Amino acid sequence: MPVEVIKYTCEFKCGKKAVGEKSKMAGHESHCWKNPDNKTCKTCSNQIYEFDSDGYKEWYGRGCKIDALHEVLENTQDILLHQNSIHVRPIYKCPFWNKQDDGSAKQFAELLEAEIKSEKEGTEHYPFYNKPSKTAIIFQ
Repeated sequence: MPVEVIKYTCEFKCGKKAVGEKSKMAGHESHCWKNPDNKTCKTCSNQIYEFDSDGYKEWYGRGCKIDALHEVLENTQDILLHQNSIHVRPIYKCPFWNKQDDGSAKQFAELLEAEIKSEKEGTEHYPFYNKPSKTAIIFQ
């Protein structure tokens, strides 16, 4: 006799595995990279996300069509990639999400770079909690 199983998947179709507890999936969805409410790079028209390979190794690179933000993403690539086997973490709550530069992108870029490079974890625009140590970045 078949047994009924109820599982929940992400509304934003990010690929997260189905779970048996609705509250766990709701928690995931509130931080999901593909949730438009989070205003991440993944749902932004300014996102540049490229794949490259040298025949032996494959990698992804995250960028932005807004030059000041693109420069920050390139300069912090090692931190954005930390403990991710393939993908590059996005930025959250970007004021330029699906918008053009209004002249204040340079100011936001400085704030963003400071958040990413600081020792403080779980910041507004980079809400992750496993940044590499300063010595790990030096030896990479």
